[in-house]
Amino acid sequence: MAIVTDAFDTARYATKTFENGTIQEKKVLLAKIGANFILKSKKLSIEAKNPYITLEKYMPMSHKLERQRGKLVKSQNKAKKDVSEQLETLWSG
Repeated sequence: MAIVTDAFDTARYATKTFENGTIQEKKVLLAKIGANFILKSKKLSIEAKNPYITLEKYMPMSHKLERQRGKLVKSQNKAKKDVSEQLETLWSG
């Protein structure tokens, strides 16, 4: 379980580390998540290590689910607003 927790924590804070971390922190992060680094045309390719391969595989699915969740929340909020407006109209009637 600790491996999974560590993997998610690493994935969650990776962007912050790359944006604000020291060179040493960035090196440690890269060594932790991947191997066989290739820099080509200013783009870094990494062969992900386990368990990051699994995260990489399912990230597109989680992004899709998050977008669907966002749409559902917006839809629910609109429905609540519509019901509130209808009730207000009935009560003020």
